[in-house]
Amino acid sequence: MLFQYGGISLPGVVDASVRGTGLSYDFTIGGTIAEGLVLAFGFSDHSMKVDLTNDTRKASKHTLRHAYEVPSLRVVYHPNARKGLYFQGGVGAVTSRFRGLVVDRVPSDNGFQSYAIEDLSGTHFLLGVGYEAFVSDEWSIGGLLRADLSRISHDKEPDVTGTLFAPSIRLTFTYH
Repeated sequence: MLFQYGGISLPGVVDASVRGTGLSYDFTIGGTIAEGLVLAFGFSDHSMKVDLTNDTRKASKHTLRHAYEVPSLRVVYHPNARKGLYFQGGVGAVTSRFRGLVVDRVPSDNGFQSYAIEDLSGTHFLLGVGYEAFVSDEWSIGGLLRADLSRISHDKEPDVTGTLFAPSIRLTFTYH
């Protein structure tokens, strides 16, 4: 289960909070580059239903769909290759999509405008700690506590910026 929340701001117009839960999957492939050190490429996909609350006017709340995708470069460190504890970190690019997000009454040269905000993009960071136990010579199963942090923005009018923070608990399967 993924717990995701963050903030979206429109300068001079509105501050908003996004909170929700959903499911995610993560696929990683890599190889050992030194004793206990793995370099990998990963791809994460998250989909959730979120509540958007206008923090400027507390009464305004909307439910909409949100999804974000993250390709990333990751480093995984195993302090002891014979034991299951490991740490991971990574950096990547994020694409965040909101379905149904409309920003109303944004001041413009012609009075007020409404804008549909769909895609935001930015930089993504992840940190995690996990443990896996071997269930055969080639497979291990375990768990991972991970925190994902993204800084996103919208490159069209109006100027939109946001921060996504997504702590998660994950079930892991590794083929060695």
